[in-house]
Amino acid sequence: MASVYLALAVLNQIIGEEWVTRHILPGAKPNVLALDETDHLSMAIGHTKIIDLAEVLYNLQQVEG
Repeated sequence: MASVYLALAVLNQIIGEEWVTRHILPGAKPNVLALDETDHLSMAIGHTKIIDLAEVLYNLQQVEG
């Protein structure tokens, strides 16, 4: 879970807390990134997506365009 919390902190910093709350956290409108807490597999897939998004955005910070 530490990696998920770190990814959420990175996303909060880069994209903004409001966006993360609206699109990712439980209670968000259903979408490809919204956390689905219905079963362990859905949660694991959601966590992986969030970690991957945070990693990509973090690594692309220095890229112009």
